[in-house]
Amino acid sequence: MKTNTQKRGYTLVEVLIAAALLAVAVGAAATLAGTMVAQEEINARLTRAYNLQEQAARLYQLGLAPGTITALLPQESNVTLSFTTNTLTVADVGDVERADCSMVFTATTTRTNAIVVVRPTIR
Repeated sequence: MKTNTQKRGYTLVEVLIAAALLAVAVGAAATLAGTMVAQEEINARLTRAYNLQEQAARLYQLGLAPGTITALLPQESNVTLSFTTNTLTVADVGDVERADCSMVFTATTTRTNAIVVVRPTIR
């Protein structure tokens, strides 16, 4: 009678290849997770920058001066707010103040946004 002396199992090469594939997959997943966390942080900062600009525009509409607004609002390290103001005369309305409230957000890329704000002349 003939006996089968070969045992079934994985060879060392097969185990090493499987381990290498698993290591590559885990590394890719970790890199993807890190990228997603960084992108979420940038999006949160950008949302705060837009909110800051919107609050500055509303304070201007309430009658505050641009210098007072920038001193009153919290400072963000990567956000720059600026106002450009002028006075317009509108028929049947009178004088109105127009301001361009510009926001520059600097992170991995630079993004800018401008809002036009109008209020009646209060001076």
